[in-house]
Amino acid sequence: MGHTLAEAKRNPSLHAVCHMDLDQFKVVNNSCGHEAGDRLLNEISNLLVSYLQAPNIVARTGGDEFLFIFMDSDIQNTKNYAMEIKDSIQEHRFKYDGKTYTFGTSIGITAIDEAIQQKLIDTGVDYMQAFHIEKPTPLDNLLKVGSLV
Repeated sequence: MGHTLAEAKRNPSLHAVCHMDLDQFKVVNNSCGHEAGDRLLNEISNLLVSYLQAPNIVARTGGDEFLFIFMDSDIQNTKNYAMEIKDSIQEHRFKYDGKTYTFGTSIGITAIDEAIQQKLIDTGVDYMQAFHIEKPTPLDNLLKVGSLV
């Protein structure tokens, strides 16, 4: 993210950040064990990497949560990408120990426009604390756009 903000200072453009939570991950992790959970996270990570190629960025931030940065992407394009990712994960079938599992996602989206980029650069605010990305509850299973605090 620091590199993204530095690049934004040199070349102002619009970017977007998404926070994704894998719904029902704990069902697999708790009932099948950590080995199954790790395998599921590996499969999901590979799927995400196939959608988020350079210069876009994807990172696992912990547990079943991922952060994406879409470079040079407005909110509408980012929503479209996020919907493709969401649909792909819903279509994915995780098979383990003779059982098949399906998953949904909750994704929050925040635009990083020039004003926000400059504010973060000027104030030195911790970007992870600065983003207020509204995530829907797992039952909503929708994309939700947030804002910068």
